[in-house]
Amino acid sequence: MNQDDTHKASLRTLVIQLENHSLCAEDLISAYLSQVELHNKNINAVIHVDKTGATRAAFDSDQRRGKKQSFGALDGIPMVVKDNIDIAGLPTTNGLGQSMVAERDAHVVTQLKAHGVIILGKANMDEGALSALSDNPHHGRVQNPLADGFTPGGSSGGSAAAVASGFCAAALGTDTLGSVRLPAAYCGLVGLKPSLGAISNLGIRVLGQSLDCTGPITRTVADCKILMQCLLPPTPTQTVSLASPLLWSHLGEIDAALLTPTVSSAYQQALKQMQQWQPMSPVAELPDWNPGAARRAALLLIEHEAAERWMFDLSHHRQAFSEPLIKMLEFGRNASTDQIDKARVVVAKAGQALRNALTTIDLIVAPTTPQNAFRFDEPPPVNQADFTALANFAGCPSISIPCPVPAGVLPVGLQLISRPGTDNWLIDIAGIIEHQLTK
Repeated sequence: MNQDDTHKASLRTLVIQLENHSLCAEDLISAYLSQVELHNKNINAVIHVDKTGATRAAFDSDQRRGKKQSFGALDGIPMVVKDNIDIAGLPTTNGLGQSMVAERDAHVVTQLKAHGVIILGKANMDEGALSALSDNPHHGRVQNPLADGFTPGGSSGGSAAAVASGFCAAALGTDTLGSVRLPAAYCGLVGLKPSLGAISNLGIRVLGQSLDCTGPITRTVADCKILMQCLLPPTPTQTVSLASPLLWSHLGEIDAALLTPTVSSAYQQALKQMQQWQPMSPVAELPDWNPGAARRAALLLIEHEAAERWMFDLSHHRQAFSEPLIKMLEFGRNASTDQIDKARVVVAKAGQALRNALTTIDLIVAPTTPQNAFRFDEPPPVNQADFTALANFAGCPSISIPCPVPAGVLPVGLQLISRPGTDNWLIDIAGIIEHQLTK
């Protein structure tokens, strides 16, 4: 590979090159840091760069490999993490107008570092993770690397933009109602929301305790699989291949949903290609799920929970919060007990409906979002997370992979959902479907 193209390589390719010593970690870090220096002022994906720490870690990684004491396949691989995830010695802002230097690493970062992963820096994000635009009033707007002036999605938009810009091999984000999968879809990447609780949230500023999951954004499903092998506990070996039987379907509620023509066309074509591989089971109907109503109920619960969590900061550090965020938090704080109870019922019923559907089929397919990336100067669609939020309600793993689209068309994401606890199986199936869609 040309040295100038190193930053464009897949994580899998980089792992191979590091293992066969055709690439060293110091050169890899140098390539990524050069991209950050050249382009981050325009993309604004990364708001804290740990050049000294990353360079030192790369030297240490090369020393280990030279002594045949590597920490594993990921040793020397550079990543960026969302700025609500603690990195010891670096500031954590959570997208707010204040920061604190973390004393210790988040648990997931400890796991990554134990495998030799190098943390290059912290990614920009939506304020408090409570939006899906990555237009931050304190740290600036994140541009979609595929189209200037367009949103990369959010709230993990900086993480997705960093990968798409070639600033890192992979990135971590957090997903409350779709905040990993949505920006992955808008940036033409792979984004995984694991099963609820599969990855510890210790050391992470969560938004919704019963909804938040930490997950990776990568270039390919193979990259996602390599990364998740050091984050997920191993499961009993289950061979997944093209010949494996698969019971899958799509959601009946999607048929009546408002999809843009671009998304509708890409989605229907993806369903046709999947049916050439495996016949589709009868359409999955979820009578207790109204996408818009469930999303609004979940947002109220999140606003209510966030208002309680940030009560002290709102009283003593009000300047750290923008007025739009303050209004959202006050709305949540002022919600009645009856409103909160009803919202919990709506979300619980939607989650149970999905889990019930997955007792008879293995996989449910849906568009990741009703639209692809849109301009910042357009009114943001209120329904961006309508389809992604469902997996959060049910605690199910869900992955977004790119759909094939015509040249010049912004990316469209295809979402795959499976039963809680089947994360590794889902990643394997996603890899097969990714291959089928690109044939």
